[in-house]
Amino acid sequence: MDNHFVLQTVRTPQPVPRQAMVRAQRYHERYPDVFERYISHFLPFVKLQPAYEIASKAAPDRLKVILDARA
Repeated sequence: MDNHFVLQTVRTPQPVPRQAMVRAQRYHERYPDVFERYISHFLPFVKLQPAYEIASKAAPDRLKVILDARA
């Protein structure tokens, strides 16, 4: 019996259109204060594991955890 797991990557069935992401970025640039009320943690993409650990545990001070690919 094989005791190893194989992780596979899959494509999102319906990817988010690029134009929607562009509009979201423009909205964020125009109204940055709106996002500050809903996002409690910004982490660089290289901090994926700590971001997951923060997001996976319920905490009264945690709202949304964002991975920033630009950092």
